[in-house]
Amino acid sequence: MTEKQLSNYVATGNEIEFTYKDKRYSITYYSDDTHEKIISFCEFYQEPSDYFTYEDFKNNAQIDGITVVKILEDIDDADVF
Repeated sequence: MTEKQLSNYVATGNEIEFTYKDKRYSITYYSDDTHEKIISFCEFYQEPSDYFTYEDFKNNAQIDGITVVKILEDIDDADVF
């Protein structure tokens, strides 16, 4: 998945699930009283990390010190809903 594809998926609210090093991860969204859309990233059944902008997510969402954007560039079988 290219960074542009990921950016478009996030902008349109598509949820993404993928496997990395035999662990499942998800990118989902929710809203609260002060933010229209919050990007939520986590390993399945773990505490999520929340990001208020795509730029924040792109620069800070990581697994083992590698950005999620970089990891997804190397994954061909991510599920997008």
